[in-house]
Amino acid sequence: INMKIKVCGLTREEDIVSLLNSNIDYFGFNFIEESPRYVKQKWAFEMYHKYDLGEKFVALFKSDRADILNNIKTYSPESTLQIYGNLKKDHFSHKLLIPVSVTTLKQNTYQDLLNPNKHKYLVDNMVNNLGGTGKKVDLNSIDKNLFPTIMIAGGIGIKDINNLHNLNFWGVDINSKIEHSPGVKNQDMIKILGDLIEK
Repeated sequence: INMKIKVCGLTREEDIVSLLNSNIDYFGFNFIEESPRYVKQKWAFEMYHKYDLGEKFVALFKSDRADILNNIKTYSPESTLQIYGNLKKDHFSHKLLIPVSVTTLKQNTYQDLLNPNKHKYLVDNMVNNLGGTGKKVDLNSIDKNLFPTIMIAGGIGIKDINNLHNLNFWGVDINSKIEHSPGVKNQDMIKILGDLIEK
């Protein structure tokens, strides 16, 4: 499969190891405190260095947390950023996954920020400007021409991957559908995911 696969909401080192063995492309670490998958920055940065994650390390945080952004610049400088809230149109040297709802995507408010070689949209069902609802996005409401620039999130399981791959999405974001409980991934499902990626 030549589609990017991200697994979000990582809270355990053993899951990171399994996902690395399964050739996952992106690893999501959630620094948003109200999330059930919230992790401490110190632990996440340790994982970044221990496993040399580089831009595979995706940091989720809110746009008003300049302190987190500064820590990332210091401790995980190659990270990919997934920032919730108002993105200032500053020049980011980091790669961005830009979380948007389908409605926002239609309004194309972020068009000037989208650099197809670097930044990608992360389309999810948003509640209170945050994703992680586990609800599927209505694919018919997205312009098909945008599919190659989009990582699709929201209730995606292993059985959805082939279909999304055939539709030419750039990537998928998997989370709750391969978990025992929030932040605790199912090792058997990770192995199935790895087998699928190899095909």
